[in-house]
Amino acid sequence: MGVILELLRAGLGPNLVLDTSMGAIVGGFYVWGQDLERLVRVIEAVDLNRLFGIAPSYRRLLERVVIQSLLGQIHGHYPTAEERRLLVQFREFLRLLYKWKSFEELDVKFGAIAADIMSGEQVVIRAGPLHEGILASAALPGVLPPVQLDGRLLIDGGTVNNLPVDVAAK
Repeated sequence: MGVILELLRAGLGPNLVLDTSMGAIVGGFYVWGQDLERLVRVIEAVDLNRLFGIAPSYRRLLERVVIQSLLGQIHGHYPTAEERRLLVQFREFLRLLYKWKSFEELDVKFGAIAADIMSGEQVVIRAGPLHEGILASAALPGVLPPVQLDGRLLIDGGTVNNLPVDVAAK
């Protein structure tokens, strides 16, 4: 968020935004034409632990699962009831945040980077409901289950490309 805010303060507005995970959440808010300072206030005001119903003991379990997932132990993992509940709540949060906008309605070109869990390929999402593309881009293994989109199972794009500047050159 800091990079876009500093560019805007310098009078430079990007004409293309590509990002993954939390960056996709912020980038989506910006390209939708919303005030990033407002997003900062929303994020600061929202207790994400309370929003998702994450108790401190469960948070420690999530940290362990995330570490295991990032070490490549995600094959054969089926979402738990808790992961599915978190996905539903996070999807609804994003749906409300982006007010049902689609990628095609944006004034600034935007791509949310995700990873295909089966092939390991990078996927650049540039069409469809904004909240679904961003949800797939932010589906951190061990916290949120993969998101099914266009026949693929997608997870956090940071697992394949944490800084997708190469995608902008294409």
